[in-house]
Amino acid sequence: MTDLLNHYARKILTSRVYDV
Repeated sequence: MTDLLNHYARKILTSRVYDV
């Protein structure tokens, strides 16, 4: 479960950082 949350958190973070 933690892995899933981590995956989503990273995806969101990267999405914000690389907001195109």
